[in-house]
Amino acid sequence: MYAAGQTYYFTIVVKETNSDSVKYVYYCTLKMLGTVIVKNMTINYTDVNYTINWFSNHSTGSMLFNVPVNMVWMKANFYKMFKIYWRATTYRDDQLNRTLLDFTVDDWGTADNRTINFTMVFEEPYMIGLLLKKSDKLYIDLNDGFNYTKMFYGNLSEIRLVTTTANAALPMTFDWNNEKMALMRNIAKNMYWGMIALIASQFIMLMLRRVGLLPVWILIEYLQLIAFMPIYNFRLIPYLYDAFKPALVSHMILFDQTPLYDDLDNDYFNANYEFYWLSVGKLFQAFFWGGVILVIILILNLTVFIFTKCNIQNAKCKAWF
Repeated sequence: MYAAGQTYYFTIVVKETNSDSVKYVYYCTLKMLGTVIVKNMTINYTDVNYTINWFSNHSTGSMLFNVPVNMVWMKANFYKMFKIYWRATTYRDDQLNRTLLDFTVDDWGTADNRTINFTMVFEEPYMIGLLLKKSDKLYIDLNDGFNYTKMFYGNLSEIRLVTTTANAALPMTFDWNNEKMALMRNIAKNMYWGMIALIASQFIMLMLRRVGLLPVWILIEYLQLIAFMPIYNFRLIPYLYDAFKPALVSHMILFDQTPLYDDLDNDYFNANYEFYWLSVGKLFQAFFWGGVILVIILILNLTVFIFTKCNIQNAKCKAWF
């Protein structure tokens, strides 16, 4: 093909009939006129990307496409299209890609045709996300050679999937369907009431025996120190948070939901408080009951003071006061 604005030089050779000998040679010049037109052969692709959008600490998460995709086709081909696995913090040493027990999609982009919400099941969820500076990670990789073009809308020849792998750090995981974590939760619930019974019985027995309340006060003080260990700046194995929860009784935190005022039950000072399930509402319970106990102590002391000033004739009654 000849382009406008260019000059071409060529030679015309005329040969004799039935012979290879040259009879005439003509030197020619061809100059192309007209406007030079440059055709753009590049394709302006629409690049499609996907990312792992978020995780919660209850084994749920979400992946997000930057443009709407065909979710009907995706639902039929998702597990063929993607390879899903996770890597522990020890990956540098063992080079293991670990499989999940289950990966279930909960929502196929019903809101925007872009977001896929899912739930994961790990063999030992309580061992994930414990380290602060190193992270366990979930990976969602595109399988090699898979024809994914039908997931797009529009001109398929001008759309391409750019992302081939996505990963994100896994948080601490509180999967209460896990057998070990469910067992610890049930033990904690029973121990909670057991702790209330222990402290109440100690009060009653020591008062009846008239040996002083120092042992039960020491018990309560140690429980109060233990109760706040999980909110220090470190992470426990998730089911151990439940092992510490019964000690919150010593702070008069008696209810999971704050009676009469539950607006603060979903507010936490930081992540450690949330892991421990110690909301602002529960701290408000401790403050409230602390105030109630203070008032009771003042009333009791005032009552005893008044009776000791009275002229009580009964010797036993006077000694008791």
